[in-house]
Amino acid sequence: MQTSLKSKLLLVLAAIFIISFTPQKSYSQWIPTKGKNGTLVTMKYGEFNQYYDPTGKLINNSSKFSRFDIDVFNITGISQSVAFFTKFGFAKLTNQTPSGTTSSFGFKNPSIGLVYQISPGPPVMGLELEANLPLHFPRDQDPALDADFATYSIGFTIGNGMRLFRMPSYYSAGVKYKFRGAADAGEELSVYFTLGSSFNKYTSWYATIESNRGLNGNNQSSTKLSGAIVQKISKSMSLSFGTEYIVAGKNVSTGPSLFLGFNFGY
Repeated sequence: MQTSLKSKLLLVLAAIFIISFTPQKSYSQWIPTKGKNGTLVTMKYGEFNQYYDPTGKLINNSSKFSRFDIDVFNITGISQSVAFFTKFGFAKLTNQTPSGTTSSFGFKNPSIGLVYQISPGPPVMGLELEANLPLHFPRDQDPALDADFATYSIGFTIGNGMRLFRMPSYYSAGVKYKFRGAADAGEELSVYFTLGSSFNKYTSWYATIESNRGLNGNNQSSTKLSGAIVQKISKSMSLSFGTEYIVAGKNVSTGPSLFLGFNFGY
């Protein structure tokens, strides 16, 4: 895969990685050059008719729940096949019910992790290790801002560049297993498939289908569709605008969200 295409895929797949409620999707087969960084700042807003806490408990059946998130993601190449990433952000949650309105605002649980490129391809393959730590603030507010337990995950991804209708394109697929660091909190298995392509040298798109299933005491599951238009504004910067929709779920809030992302490398 050419270096320019790898850089482009990194930008798009990093955007895909961070826009989810939880980081099920992975881009770990693509690694930035040693000493180089990629940063993504994403804003997302969604409204839902039912509100569930992070463990899948229904808080109110007749509420209007809205959530606004700002996330910052950074990945740094530390060798030709290994990269280190961090992710942090904050959110404002509002729950409107017939009896009143409650809201909370603060930092979400941060994540740290490593990605390892197993094979430079084709196809390109990678592994990802991630820890999401229960360090959010404030705590003990209604509605709950984030989970009060840590999660640890391992993921495998495969993908490659290709031609779709004569346009430069790519696919990426992956599976991730997540462990919840609390008694009886359960586990989670996630799979996804992404297809992306370029309209021209400045504008591209991607679409993703994703399935998450709770296991061993985790009563949550969901199926999500998402997609975005990515506009390159300079050699190292791009903007993405898109939507995601949890079309079906068990013990999770379903509905659409809109997001705007700003991605740059240095």
